[in-house]
Amino acid sequence: MRPVYLLAIFTECTRAIVSKKWRTELVDVTHGTAGGYKEIVMNVTGEDVYGTMKYESGVHRVQRVPQTETQGRVHTSAASVVVLPEAESLMLRFMKRY
Repeated sequence: MRPVYLLAIFTECTRAIVSKKWRTELVDVTHGTAGGYKEIVMNVTGEDVYGTMKYESGVHRVQRVPQTETQGRVHTSAASVVVLPEAESLMLRFMKRY
């Protein structure tokens, strides 16, 4: 069985990103041991990306009956979507106070 739900979530997110005319950069892809993907990491840049995408963070659950399931049992899989803002450059000043 190949876990395709992560690819489906990634594809839907990518469609939304393209429709907003934001830019994406694929940072890292980790393949799963049973095929499919274990982790996909990307950077998204554009106007109000974090303000819009922050609500997509969370666990996405998929329930399905695989083709190989002979008794009709429902299998549940989950994928985490994490949306983080990119840190802005920061200048710190340390001063000794008396």
